[in-house]
Amino acid sequence: MSSTPWPPLGDNSPGGWSAPSREAVDRPKSPQELGVFNPNGILVQQTPEQAERSLRLLGVPFDSLPKPPFFAPWFTYTDAWHRRVVAQSLARLAGGLGRVPTTEEADAVAYYRARFAATLPWGMPLYLALTVFMVRKGNKTFRFPFYTPKPASFNPRVFPSAQKPWVQGDNAEKCWHMARYFSYGLLISYLGTTTMRSVCESSVAVNILSDPRLKQVREELRRRAGERMARDWRKPDTDQRLP
Repeated sequence: MSSTPWPPLGDNSPGGWSAPSREAVDRPKSPQELGVFNPNGILVQQTPEQAERSLRLLGVPFDSLPKPPFFAPWFTYTDAWHRRVVAQSLARLAGGLGRVPTTEEADAVAYYRARFAATLPWGMPLYLALTVFMVRKGNKTFRFPFYTPKPASFNPRVFPSAQKPWVQGDNAEKCWHMARYFSYGLLISYLGTTTMRSVCESSVAVNILSDPRLKQVREELRRRAGERMARDWRKPDTDQRLP
């Protein structure tokens, strides 16, 4: 008995039949396969399995998307984080549309989100360099962010204070400088990360709003947002009580 499948795979004759690709078979069919959404279609939870399933929406290999720099894992920007960022963006898109995006739509959004994830880690070396610069600039006066100790009341040879000299001498000065590094690093990292993330998010938004491949996405999201506002407007106020 012949084991050759029928119709033959890849047969392009008029009556022929071609088996669907593995990617087409495994591609998610509904947003519910990609995560848990609230009634407004906003993603509230996504398991690792659902994240990997979201990446099956792509028509291009994940490795072809923009990648973070080699030093990114040193600052917790790992490959797993990179995949999660892209996967969540695809799930959010599906939730907002109420359907899974087409391959072209998924590829476009994934590219912009992957570029966001690839750009964000570049801020870390800048924050470190700025921290070192600010600390060294104020070494002589032991300056902290927004505060410079008064020489008359400050003794750098004791740490943390003259009343509690837990560390003394050269080691005390090192402790003060370590505290300064921590203070400057925390402040600069927070402000820098907030600014960098805001700029990158704005870049993603601008590209999504101007990409012709996402014209249908923009129209559907606008329509669904209008329907949601109309539905909320018609919803009775359950908190209102008659006198």
